[in-house]
Amino acid sequence: MLLYNKIFIKINRIKSMEKKEKNELEKTEVSPEKKQQQKTVFILISALVLFLLAVLIFKFPPKNQNYLSFDEAKEASENFINENLMMSGTKATITAIEEEYGLYKLSVDVGMGEIIESYIDKKGKLFFPQSFDIDTYVDPYSEIEAIDIDDLDLEGLEIETLE
Repeated sequence: MLLYNKIFIKINRIKSMEKKEKNELEKTEVSPEKKQQQKTVFILISALVLFLLAVLIFKFPPKNQNYLSFDEAKEASENFINENLMMSGTKATITAIEEEYGLYKLSVDVGMGEIIESYIDKKGKLFFPQSFDIDTYVDPYSEIEAIDIDDLDLEGLEIETLE
């Protein structure tokens, strides 16, 4: 019986210690104000990380490796112009190339010192033989008056037909 009492006392002590530990854990539980503060800090840090990620993406966009170099664009343009746009026996040369408006701007010498500004996209798929500055463009036909055909005197006019 003495042994039974000793075991009983030890079990009660262990239960008492468990209750104390449980009470201490409950006391260390985070208060609602602390939880709100942690939530706010988490949201601010998340927003900062997203902002930095957006800045990195837009500031340093991924480079597209399919773009032509200046020399490749020059060669492709010269070949296209000479094979498709020039009359036989004439040859155009690219005198200068630079990047402008996200395209390659070409100075094309079409002969007799006439330079035409043309553009080609960076992938070499689209060629623009001519460009117009929208702000300074003047319609070349704006000064010409319209002619009414009914007012023309066509009597006595001989019309030749091709056979």
